[in-house]
Amino acid sequence: MIIQCSGAYSAPAAMPAYGMAPVPFSALPQVPVQRTEAPDSAPACADVASLAADFIDYIDVKPTTLTAYRTALKAFASWAKQNCTKAPTRSDIRDYKRWLTSSRLAPGTQGRYLRVLKTFFRWCASSGQYADITSGIRAIKVAADNTHRSAFAAADVRKILASINRTTLTGKRDYALVLLAVTAGTRLCEVQRANVEDLQTAGGIHVLYIQGKGHDAKDDFVKVVPEVYKAIQEYLAARKNVRPCSPLFAGTGNRSAGKRLLVPSLSRWMKRIFARAGYSSPMLTAHSLRHTSNTLLFDCGADLYTVQRHARHTDPKTTEIYIHTKDKLSDACERLIYGAIMDADAAGRAGSLPGGTAEAPAAGAPGLAAGDAISR
Repeated sequence: MIIQCSGAYSAPAAMPAYGMAPVPFSALPQVPVQRTEAPDSAPACADVASLAADFIDYIDVKPTTLTAYRTALKAFASWAKQNCTKAPTRSDIRDYKRWLTSSRLAPGTQGRYLRVLKTFFRWCASSGQYADITSGIRAIKVAADNTHRSAFAAADVRKILASINRTTLTGKRDYALVLLAVTAGTRLCEVQRANVEDLQTAGGIHVLYIQGKGHDAKDDFVKVVPEVYKAIQEYLAARKNVRPCSPLFAGTGNRSAGKRLLVPSLSRWMKRIFARAGYSSPMLTAHSLRHTSNTLLFDCGADLYTVQRHARHTDPKTTEIYIHTKDKLSDACERLIYGAIMDADAAGRAGSLPGGTAEAPAAGAPGLAAGDAISR
């Protein structure tokens, strides 16, 4: 996506300092410009692809975040190319946002792509190379909850584990992986980053040191119950050339044997495990095992603090989502409403007419204000 324009972007003149007398416009220094830009158009600029490369070099973020930024910018570049957009304007950003919200991308991905684009153009404007054409564009709302993900029941987890063929290396790995994720509530990135040496024993208790979400080091741990530890050891014993620095869970294919699995690959593989057990749904993802872990802990009678500590949530409001979801699934509101409508005895007590319409009280009767129409 190349932009060829003439002229140079000029930053607005500085405002008078606080406390100074107002300065007439004619007395301000006049900055010559080669053309006047409409609010919706982009100022003269360099190649946007080059600006994107400079932006990636400039920002100081973690490698995973950097990859996410590259992906988001490539998505916009691809959209712009398909729509023959050479000099993107604010109108183009609005069109791109509409395309995002109508796409099959997950809501979280849609929101991330737009946030990265807004950050990029703010940087362009601050460096005087391109106007911030995303200014005023509202972010895509993404609900901060887990209600779009389903949790498994305990019987479902048993069925999934029973469906895994544990006579093969892949089966031994899958069994240990599912069992660890559902009992320890690990995130997929935590499992993917774990090495063999991170599995240790402290005070007679087996633990796995993990690098949590947003952390730069393996500064936390999860407890590994003896049965899960045994399953992991059986898997490691079946592998070849295992060293302390080897990934705890590795690939088993011809080309991926012994190599660290990527998070997207792990996610897709987990969905295959679920599907083989008869659980195939967009609502069921690798995160469903973590969701299941926290939900089952609530079902066992644990309080909010205990589940928050188990889930390693910084904010207890995040943990409360599991309570709200559980309560919403267990309440009988809809059943009570249906019963009130369809229960013949209840209908009779309500004074229903033969035609099925409840007899309304007369105007001025208790429950109606004087002068109110019955049809209100």
